[in-house]
Amino acid sequence: MNKILEHLKNNAAIYLIVIVCIIIGVLIFQNHDNEKIEYDTRPFNIVDNKKALELFESKEPQMLVIGKKTCSASKELLPSLVIAQTTGKYKTNYLELTDLKKGSEDYNKLLELLDYEYQKDGETKPFREYMGATPMVIVIKDNKMVYGYLGPMNNTVISTIAKQYGVSNE
Repeated sequence: MNKILEHLKNNAAIYLIVIVCIIIGVLIFQNHDNEKIEYDTRPFNIVDNKKALELFESKEPQMLVIGKKTCSASKELLPSLVIAQTTGKYKTNYLELTDLKKGSEDYNKLLELLDYEYQKDGETKPFREYMGATPMVIVIKDNKMVYGYLGPMNNTVISTIAKQYGVSNE
């Protein structure tokens, strides 16, 4: 026991430095996770839940993207959307996931409308089952969801989808 106490006395400074480094590392890691990823959504038509529902009543095909400001994949998608909408001469509708009021009547109506069958990891489920995963790219035509995709895409793929479903005006 005396050997252990003697060792601790002789090496107290080293142990103190190690403990301080661990605490600083934990604090830095914790703060890094809480940082918001900022990106510019000004090029898009920003919609709330109610306006997102109105897109399903539009006579024109619409593209709706549900993103999250703390999502790196959403941030990665946005430049491709800007290029695609600029070349296709249309406006992408953007809905911020963190602004949705889960459980509200409008939220539940939106979920009901996201009935497109989507296959992921070998499993097919209604797109609504993935609500919360971002980014979500949704195409609305003839008052229903006709296309959905989870995750980032390049501008060529987005442009192709916009043309295929009539969202693009070129």
